[in-house]
Amino acid sequence: MTEIKVLLVDSQASKFCDVLEEFLNAESVAEYRVISTEEPKAALELLRDADVAVIELDLTREAAEHGRGDLPTPEEVHTGYKLLAYTKKNFSRVKVLILASLAACAPESLEAERQRALKKGASGFLCKPVPLQTLVDEIIKLSAAGEGEAKAL
Repeated sequence: MTEIKVLLVDSQASKFCDVLEEFLNAESVAEYRVISTEEPKAALELLRDADVAVIELDLTREAAEHGRGDLPTPEEVHTGYKLLAYTKKNFSRVKVLILASLAACAPESLEAERQRALKKGASGFLCKPVPLQTLVDEIIKLSAAGEGEAKAL
């Protein structure tokens, strides 16, 4: 059975990493391994060292890091978007799922933020709070799409 690695880059990753892995393995015929970090620099190392199929990037923490948790930061300083750009440039086969909070999107509409993320190369976009089953379904869908692309090459 093929192991599919999922990298969580999320401020809450340690709280749901094991549960997510358990749900993914219960819902799919593939074997999932979920690795996580809260730090973008550590995410770069994990990307280089592991054969990752899907990354879940959190846009929530970035706004708070810049001292204005209730307002979005300018797009160019969003660490999640920088990591997305790096991933798409250096690991083009990796699927990236953006997970954003409403606070990270305001005052723009959620749809505008979704369109920005997809335009920048994200494979999916979900808004917090998101039901665990929805997250699991999206990761399985993206990892299956990645497998299909790999087989087509």
